[in-house]
Amino acid sequence: MVYFEPWDWIISASTYKSEFYDLIDIENLSAALTKVSFGEHGYPYIFSTEGEIIYHPVLSGNLYDLELGSEVFLSGQKILQQQEGTIYYSWKNPDEREAREKISMLEFLPEYGWVVASAAYLDELYEPLQQMRQLFLFIFLIYGLLILSASFGLSTLITNPLKRLITHFKDKTATDANLITGQFSNDEVGALAGYLNLFIAKLNEHHVQLETQINERERSERTFHTLFDHSFQFIALLDPDCRVCKINQTALSFRNLKKRMSSGNFLGNALVGTFTNSD
Repeated sequence: MVYFEPWDWIISASTYKSEFYDLIDIENLSAALTKVSFGEHGYPYIFSTEGEIIYHPVLSGNLYDLELGSEVFLSGQKILQQQEGTIYYSWKNPDEREAREKISMLEFLPEYGWVVASAAYLDELYEPLQQMRQLFLFIFLIYGLLILSASFGLSTLITNPLKRLITHFKDKTATDANLITGQFSNDEVGALAGYLNLFIAKLNEHHVQLETQINERERSERTFHTLFDHSFQFIALLDPDCRVCKINQTALSFRNLKKRMSSGNFLGNALVGTFTNSD
């Protein structure tokens, strides 16, 4: 409807609603829909409520007259019965090897008695998600490898200095305490090596002092025994009960005694040769 102002006319064109179908050029409609696709093999199609195939990229004729197999036939019936909304079904075109899961969005045009639909295969719709999933798995794998590598590197930085410390002390004897040598970083392990070196240095110092004291005591004991046994006087070491703990060789030789015979006896008995039970 158009308004023609110079003449103050309203110009309009009309037709009967029942004649709408005859006004549509099916060939032009098919040519336009052929260029439309969804995914790799998705396409639009139009069925009439009587099963007539108005447009389909592969099929033609009437849906009920085609030999498409029972599964596809039931799917077609389901589409014509539902007419609107979303529908999931299995479908196999004549040029395909096997039936595949499919999804269609349906819209019913009551003026024409048509079910207009756009269809796509589920595996093709999910393919980007599958690729994204594989990408995420790959990224997760790379991330995991990086984490493992970093963990291994950090553990190596920590354990290698400790292994050097263990190796240093592993085969050492009790008196072989040498200072720790090697390069250590300025961290806790390096500080530990430094403290161990201080401890070892002090331990070596005390060890030297102890050896000196032991040697001096041994020399003193040897000197004492020499003087004790070679003195021309009778010398004896007694306990508080006057029992002989130790007696010199001069006293033993005087009575022709042995040390084991006099030890534990009273001094007088030991010198005269009269022995008693030491208990």
